[in-house]
Amino acid sequence: MLVILLGILYIFVMTALSLFIVSMMKTMSQLGAVSPIVLTGMGMLGGCMWPLEIITSKVLLVLANFTPHKWALSAIEGVVIYGKIDNGTLVSVAVLLLMGIGYLVMGERVLYFKSLKDN
Repeated sequence: MLVILLGILYIFVMTALSLFIVSMMKTMSQLGAVSPIVLTGMGMLGGCMWPLEIITSKVLLVLANFTPHKWALSAIEGVVIYGKIDNGTLVSVAVLLLMGIGYLVMGERVLYFKSLKDN
């Protein structure tokens, strides 16, 4: 059950991130060009393509902290391995919530200012 809740939280964050990315683009062709690059790059940095444990570059490990993928995988690993919520999982959930709310607010604000400019 905890893994499902973490999955729902991850979906919320990625939806908010998508709203933010969409709000920054002017045309559908720009969105089509930018979204695969951003999402694939974040997946690679966040540990979806290979485990973060094999990465030795400090720069890449720091950049991984800015992706929701890293925090979602960390939280899911903690729940699956320990079968309960520990401090690491709570930190990951808190970061995911902050990321989701941040992306949601930024995407809404950009769309709001675009609507003001259009009128």
